Amino acid sequence: MASRVGPVKEAADHGGKEGKSAQVKQIILNNPLNPSLRPPALDLDFFNTQSALYTTRTFRVLINQPQISNNRLMCLRNTYYFNDTFAEPTLREGTVTLYGFPKGSLPSALGGRFEKLGGFSASSNLVGHNPELCAVAASNVDPVAVQ
Repeated sequence: MASRVGPVKEAADHGGKEGKSAQVKQIILNNPLNPSLRPPALDLDFFNTQSALYTTRTFRVLINQPQISNNRLMCLRNTYYFNDTFAEPTLREGTVTLYGFPKGSLPSALGGRFEKLGGFSASSNLVGHNPELCAVAASNVDPVAVQ
């Protein structure tokens, strides 16, 4: 997959709200006739909002949950800290468009356009941990990270 992230070009279409957009494209095999021609996989368009669907704390709790590892026996506890001077946590609202994926990679029912989604953007520091039993990982989430 290849991606591009940048300022939204159609800001005027969204009431002049400042935002970000990203497009991820599928790269399975390069097109020999036109290497720059790749089908899109998904588009993300998010804009700053004052009336957020979720709180900043909700996103911090969600992102700091332990992740089940591939063997499903252990969990990985990754802790994200948003205490940088330039973290600039921002609540966003936006739209995600999922295009057709290569056969077998994702169910076709996942395709479509999803609007009025809550989003959160910020810069963070990630502290990774060794795999742990899931109950242990869940009980060791740093309360400072989710404040």
